[in-house]
Amino acid sequence: MHLDNVEYVGFWARTFATIIDTIVLLVIAFPIVWVHVSTGWSQQYADLGPLGQLLGQLSVPVIVVILWMKKGATPGKMLISARVVDAETGNNPTGWQSIGRYLAYFVAFTPLLLGVI
Repeated sequence: MHLDNVEYVGFWARTFATIIDTIVLLVIAFPIVWVHVSTGWSQQYADLGPLGQLLGQLSVPVIVVILWMKKGATPGKMLISARVVDAETGNNPTGWQSIGRYLAYFVAFTPLLLGVI
């Protein structure tokens, strides 16, 4: 079964949603980072070595994947009434689909990054 009545969101709407998501992330992350740095908590993560680094790097992808699975959207997508759905069922994507979609962002950005280097 393929969903024929799906309306795809255009480039500029997706760009706007990404900007909103970035702002939301910064508003949430800045106070947390400031507290970690000002109180010395960041040293505790550094003391964990690679595990601490990995935990820090995976926090945003995990949050995004969970939002796609549970809500079908990030805050920016919710603002523009867009949803991430399974193309076959119209339901929220599964965990593996969400992880694949997140990893696909890196593939999509590769030409941009290669042009900068």
